[in-house]
Amino acid sequence: MEKEIFRLKETIDKSIVIFLEKDGDVCWKNYIGRETKKTEKSSYPTLKKDEYLDMVKMFEENQSVYKDTKRYSRVKVKNDNSSWRKVFKEVEKWRKT
Repeated sequence: MEKEIFRLKETIDKSIVIFLEKDGDVCWKNYIGRETKKTEKSSYPTLKKDEYLDMVKMFEENQSVYKDTKRYSRVKVKNDNSSWRKVFKEVEKWRKT
Protein backbone atom coordinates (compact mmCIF):
# COMPACT_ATOMS: atom_id res chain seq x y z
CA MET A 1 0.00 0.00 0.00
CA GLU A 2 2.78 2.45 0.87
CA LYS A 3 4.41 2.02 -2.55
CA GLU A 4 1.16 2.97 -4.23
CA ILE A 5 0.68 5.97 -1.95
CA PHE A 6 4.17 7.29 -2.65
CA ARG A 7 3.75 6.67 -6.36
CA LEU A 8 0.66 8.88 -6.24
CA LYS A 9 2.08 11.43 -3.77
CA GLU A 10 2.29 14.27 -6.29
CA THR A 11 -1.32 13.70 -7.35
CA ILE A 12 -2.50 13.52 -3.74
CA ASP A 13 -0.56 16.66 -2.83
CA LYS A 14 -2.27 18.61 -5.64
CA SER A 15 -5.73 17.29 -4.80
CA ILE A 16 -8.49 18.55 -2.59
CA VAL A 17 -9.06 15.70 -0.14
CA ILE A 18 -12.21 15.73 1.96
CA PHE A 19 -12.78 12.84 4.32
CA LEU A 20 -16.51 12.56 4.90
CA GLU A 21 -17.16 11.18 8.36
CA LYS A 22 -20.42 9.35 8.81
CA ASP A 23 -21.66 6.72 11.24
CA GLY A 24 -20.53 3.25 10.08
CA ASP A 25 -24.02 1.77 9.89
CA VAL A 26 -25.24 4.71 7.82
CA CYS A 27 -22.27 4.30 5.48
CA TRP A 28 -23.01 0.61 5.09
CA LYS A 29 -26.70 1.20 4.39
CA ASN A 30 -25.84 3.82 1.77
CA TYR A 31 -23.25 1.55 0.15
CA ILE A 32 -25.35 -1.61 0.02
CA GLY A 33 -28.34 0.42 -1.15
CA ARG A 34 -26.34 1.74 -4.11
CA GLU A 35 -24.82 -1.65 -4.88
CA THR A 36 -28.14 -3.49 -4.93
CA LYS A 37 -29.76 -0.90 -7.22
CA LYS A 38 -27.06 -1.07 -9.91
CA THR A 39 -28.29 -2.16 -13.29
CA GLU A 40 -24.82 -2.74 -14.74
CA LYS A 41 -22.21 -5.14 -13.44
CA SER A 42 -19.33 -3.53 -11.52
CA SER A 43 -15.68 -4.25 -12.19
CA TYR A 44 -15.41 -5.28 -8.54
CA PRO A 45 -17.50 -7.56 -6.32
CA THR A 46 -19.88 -6.09 -3.75
CA LEU A 47 -18.26 -6.16 -0.33
CA LYS A 48 -19.79 -7.97 2.62
CA LYS A 49 -20.71 -5.80 5.60
CA ASP A 50 -17.66 -6.79 7.67
CA GLU A 51 -15.34 -6.19 4.69
CA TYR A 52 -16.88 -2.79 4.02
CA LEU A 53 -16.71 -1.67 7.65
CA ASP A 54 -13.10 -2.89 7.85
CA MET A 55 -12.26 -0.78 4.79
CA VAL A 56 -13.93 2.26 6.41
CA LYS A 57 -12.00 1.64 9.64
CA MET A 58 -8.67 1.34 7.79
CA PHE A 59 -9.37 4.53 5.87
CA GLU A 60 -10.17 6.38 9.11
CA GLU A 61 -7.06 5.04 10.84
CA ASN A 62 -4.75 5.97 7.97
CA GLN A 63 -5.61 9.62 7.56
CA SER A 64 -1.92 10.37 8.16
CA VAL A 65 -1.42 9.59 4.47
CA TYR A 66 -2.73 13.11 3.86
CA LYS A 67 -0.69 14.87 6.56
CA ASP A 68 1.34 16.77 3.96
CA THR A 69 -1.62 17.50 1.73
CA LYS A 70 -2.26 21.22 1.96
CA ARG A 71 -5.90 20.97 0.96
CA TYR A 72 -7.31 18.37 3.35
CA SER A 73 -10.41 18.48 5.53
CA ARG A 74 -12.47 16.13 7.65
CA VAL A 75 -16.17 16.88 7.52
CA LYS A 76 -18.88 15.16 9.55
CA VAL A 77 -21.95 14.59 7.41
CA LYS A 78 -25.40 13.08 7.79
CA ASN A 79 -28.03 11.79 5.41
CA ASP A 80 -29.85 15.09 5.28
CA ASN A 81 -30.50 18.05 3.03
CA SER A 82 -27.92 20.37 4.56
CA SER A 83 -24.62 18.49 5.04
CA TRP A 84 -23.70 19.15 1.43
CA ARG A 85 -23.31 22.83 2.38
CA LYS A 86 -20.45 22.00 4.76
CA VAL A 87 -18.72 20.01 2.04
CA PHE A 88 -19.32 22.74 -0.54
CA LYS A 89 -17.80 25.36 1.80
CA GLU A 90 -14.68 23.23 2.18
CA VAL A 91 -14.34 22.79 -1.58
CA GLU A 92 -14.77 26.52 -2.12
CA LYS A 93 -12.18 27.28 0.56
CA TRP A 94 -9.61 24.96 -1.01
CA ARG A 95 -10.32 26.01 -4.60
CA LYS A 96 -9.12 29.50 -3.71
CA THR A 97 -5.69 28.26 -2.60
